[in-house]
Amino acid sequence: MAETLIPLDVEHAKGIIQLSRAVGWSFDLADAKTLLSAGHAFGVIDDKNELIATATAIHYDHRLASLGMVIVHPNHQKKSLGKRVTKACLQSLQINQSMICVATEAGFPLYKKLGFEPLHTIYKYTTNHVMAPKERIFRSFKEEDIKPMIELDAIATGSNRSHFLKKRFKQAEKVLVKYDANGQMIAYGAAIQGEHMRVIGPIVAKTQQDFCLLSQELAVDAKTPMRIDVPTDRYHDELVTIGFTIDATPWMMGYGRSDSPYEENYHYALAAQAYG
Repeated sequence: MAETLIPLDVEHAKGIIQLSRAVGWSFDLADAKTLLSAGHAFGVIDDKNELIATATAIHYDHRLASLGMVIVHPNHQKKSLGKRVTKACLQSLQINQSMICVATEAGFPLYKKLGFEPLHTIYKYTTNHVMAPKERIFRSFKEEDIKPMIELDAIATGSNRSHFLKKRFKQAEKVLVKYDANGQMIAYGAAIQGEHMRVIGPIVAKTQQDFCLLSQELAVDAKTPMRIDVPTDRYHDELVTIGFTIDATPWMMGYGRSDSPYEENYHYALAAQAYG
């Protein structure tokens, strides 16, 4: 049986959705198109031209990339296809560019063998309902907010994610911001409403209070289950109080780096597990 490695583009979005459903994941068309258009994507097709494995490498800038959407069809596992597509993503890295990924339990051994090292735990919270905030202190995003938003994000993540963020915001149900009295942006956050799940993130805030209130405001009116992924457990009490419960604790892993990309003095939620 011929199994061929190929680059992927947005024309493969429907194939990715079908593949993700085969392993119980919930990508929708907008998610697939963002992943395919924001970076480098690779897949393996069989002799029927059907997609049986995928991986994506989103290159934020010359310093950092994120590995995601590593999927192998259940009927084609134990053939090293996950290794094959992941190595293709690693080969797309520039000199001195590091890569991060959020590892599922099944993926952890593969990434470890390929040179990734555990950095820290990611805390994944889910809920069907959150408590309404007592007040609304954030305003909706305007076009003039994009530059200060990208600058704030770059400080918190250590990389310029402008290309990715612009594409992600086109998917967003909500994008909210907050400025201080001096006109400096001090918090932003987005909520991405999918067919089956609302993802809360990315979020960056200078204070823990703003982070927690922003999480609540982005989640409050969802008609579907919700998820937020954070790189620390320091928000646990606040998130539980408004209605979230801890769902999983996967590892953030790094290739070519031994430290977290996130600035510890800022408060951060991932864009999603596939993006970091």
